[in-house]
Amino acid sequence: MSWATSSTRPPTGRTTTKRSIVTATVLAGAGLALAACGSSATTGSSGQASNAAATTQSGIHVAKTSLGKVLVDPKGFTVYMFAADSMNKSNCNAACLHYWPPVKPQASGMKSAGITGKLGSTKTPTGQPIATINGMPLYTYVGDHAQGNVNGQGFNGFGGLWWVVSPSGKVIKTSSSGGSSSSGGSSSSGGSSGGGGYGGY
Repeated sequence: MSWATSSTRPPTGRTTTKRSIVTATVLAGAGLALAACGSSATTGSSGQASNAAATTQSGIHVAKTSLGKVLVDPKGFTVYMFAADSMNKSNCNAACLHYWPPVKPQASGMKSAGITGKLGSTKTPTGQPIATINGMPLYTYVGDHAQGNVNGQGFNGFGGLWWVVSPSGKVIKTSSSGGSSSSGGSSSSGGSSGGGGYGGY
């Protein structure tokens, strides 16, 4: 009986060893899983930070077009100035605003790299807030269908000409086939039309 009892001990030792190996393997696996989760969380946080950085860059900014560097809205669409406007006063009525939507004012404290003119805001005749540069209201044009389009350049409508705007806040009187010039504030409403009627978008 003594021999039988002692002979059963080695198998018990082997079972304990196997259990220790299994336990160690499970713990190692759990450690790897936790490490993977930590790495994933770090990556996620990094991605969110990158997205946040991209978001803070949005706002009125400068972009290159066929007319040179001009102001564009947060979506990258060309910004225009209306010759019939005056300092801190928009003369674009409801019908006008349908084709020339107002640019939303810049968020308070937001920096705009490359813009040397002073950004501000006022209101349209319909009471909508509109961004300004050096006091002059800013608009986009519904005839521009993609970033970089400048289809509203030189357009004569609603009592004045429409011009793209330089980073300093001056209008740019440039056409793809002609020379260029710029002047501060609004321009004369005289001159030839930069396009036909408002239909056909």
